[in-house]
Amino acid sequence: MTILSTNKEVFEWKEKVTLKLELKNVPKIFVKIFEFHSENYYRATLKPITSSINLEGLIPAFEETHEFKEPK
Repeated sequence: MTILSTNKEVFEWKEKVTLKLELKNVPKIFVKIFEFHSENYYRATLKPITSSINLEGLIPAFEETHEFKEPK
């Protein structure tokens, strides 16, 4: 799975977030969305917000599974 570089990187407040992915031979994807206060995170760590944030112990605010039945 590859997250395409054509995706937006910044979204407006309450704007619907969409991501485009490139998939190959992936029968199932688990989507988990986590909510956290980004300003508090930045103040505590003084690090930019990246995709490598440790989510250990957090419970997703939203979860869904997507199954793909297309042939390989």
